[in-house]
Amino acid sequence: MSIQAQSIGESEYFYRIIHSKALKLDSIWEYCPQEDTTNATWQAINTLTLNAPNDKPFPWKGRGWFKKSFTVPFALRNRPLYFQMAHWGASEIFLDGVKLASYGKLGNTRADEHNFVPFECISFLPDTQLVHHWVVHYSNH
Repeated sequence: MSIQAQSIGESEYFYRIIHSKALKLDSIWEYCPQEDTTNATWQAINTLTLNAPNDKPFPWKGRGWFKKSFTVPFALRNRPLYFQMAHWGASEIFLDGVKLASYGKLGNTRADEHNFVPFECISFLPDTQLVHHWVVHYSNH
């Protein structure tokens, strides 16, 4: 399978997100700027604006972890579902601790980061557990 970056403008990017016909997770996720998240403190962040939920500026340092728990309705358990994420930057995407996808190359500086704008879907099969957890390791300098 070949994955290629898409060249689109910022207005087209937000148009596609807003007009997607999908059940959306809200944009408030938890954020941790540390690489080692074992005993880290996570903070709420709006992933559309990279601001705190009250729209106050957030100290984005170019790299971090985001997590979001979600419930799969009973009727959708053990049925194939998909996750679609759009971003500028590079990411690694995990579901319940299992890495499902990587886009670009994470970096600590703009020079060592390789950006990618994903729009394809990540399919997954939720098991019978009620709550699942997305974790995204993301960089954008």
